[in-house]
Amino acid sequence: MAQNIAAIRQLLEQIRDERKTHANTATRVGNALLMLLGYMTDSDNPFLRKDQDDVSKFLLTLQKGLVVGESGDIRLNPDGSITCSSIHVNGSAIFDELVINEQSVTSGDQIYSDRGIIDKVDYCGEGRYKLTFRKEYDADVVSFKVHDVLRSRTNDLQTNGISFTSWYRVVAVDYAANEVDVLLYPDDEVPGGKNYLPLEASVVSRWGNAVDQGRQQVFFLSSLDGRFCFLQNVTKPIINDEGSNTTAFIGLPNDVPALRQLIDEGSLTAGKPILYAETAVVENLITVKHDGTPDYTQREWIAWEEDRKYIRGYDETEKRHVQDNVWYGGSLWRCIVAEATVGQPPSLLSTEWACIRSAELKLDVESSNGDWFNASKSFNTTLVATITHGDIQLSADSVVWTRESGDDAGDEAWNMNQAKKDQTMSLAVSYNLEQQELSDIPVPVRYDTKIGFRCTVTVTDRTLTHAYII
Repeated sequence: MAQNIAAIRQLLEQIRDERKTHANTATRVGNALLMLLGYMTDSDNPFLRKDQDDVSKFLLTLQKGLVVGESGDIRLNPDGSITCSSIHVNGSAIFDELVINEQSVTSGDQIYSDRGIIDKVDYCGEGRYKLTFRKEYDADVVSFKVHDVLRSRTNDLQTNGISFTSWYRVVAVDYAANEVDVLLYPDDEVPGGKNYLPLEASVVSRWGNAVDQGRQQVFFLSSLDGRFCFLQNVTKPIINDEGSNTTAFIGLPNDVPALRQLIDEGSLTAGKPILYAETAVVENLITVKHDGTPDYTQREWIAWEEDRKYIRGYDETEKRHVQDNVWYGGSLWRCIVAEATVGQPPSLLSTEWACIRSAELKLDVESSNGDWFNASKSFNTTLVATITHGDIQLSADSVVWTRESGDDAGDEAWNMNQAKKDQTMSLAVSYNLEQQELSDIPVPVRYDTKIGFRCTVTVTDRTLTHAYII
């Protein structure tokens, strides 16, 4: 190339420096131009061609950047940035800083375990394969060990996207050569009932170990199953159906018999995520319903105290939502407002408390002058009705007294007259031999006469009745 440049230079200088008349003939000038044109079209020339494919063996500096393709979507910018729609990396990609804009999407299974990428597969006979793993950096050494249960998943992105999984067990390791000898598991010992051969470029992960308990655990995130799972005591490709390998997971329920029973009973829903673990250590556990409303922890107190504050809400001291229950008057009461009035005890008439375990609601009627009377003598007595709920004495919303003596017309007249009186908890009863028209006892009265006074009271939404027989 240097000789061509020197010859062209010499010829052009001769034409420039020629002093003789008519010495620079058309032939001489034409030869110089043809030699220059030949040099420019020669494949060894130093110029980059714009009219055909070309190659440069030297560093090319583009100070304004580079645009690739007709659409202009691929750009190498002067600030060092690259703009493109996608990047396909055949090997590994190393980033000093990775900034993800808005979201990162990963499909399939993410396994957190020992891993490697197959560079070469050699068949050794009798179901044995030698796998050579890629060195992703100079000091990279395969981390698999003998008896490891390995799993590799291949997704054919260039055709129809079909994926398949290979399962094999390590029988020998050559760390110097970065090679591992493996045996394939039979079809009946792998999930799905079909095993596949290992392929180059497949990513291999350790699933467990047939012997070493320290290598029999694995974390994995499955977007297909919808759970983040931790397995232990894994000695083969298929995990135990009894669930002994599944020690913890977050997500959709796994096929564990204990969970399957809870789902059948309706305690769990198969399509809703749960947390499953043998042990949980929690400082502050706040439970909520599916719609996000708090789930209150029932806090029970032995006895109601006049100066204590009872709530249904968040307790700053205990750092949780609580609903207070308190024993009072032989019944268990539940606070149903944000804060009950301090000093006001629970009652069936209160709008701040609900009775959730009730003592007996009783109505008793007593006579102030005894329960037996001489029919030959006048007498007066007062019937007093008392309502009790456990140890608490209550007042009634309404009280009705009725007489039952067998004298239907007289009883009806007496009842109508009594209804016009003020309704109290007491009833005055008199019997006067001389002034029978003023008596509450119909005449004649004999030794076997029975006259009843029935008291009917209403307390909140409950009605009680008690009959007092004279």
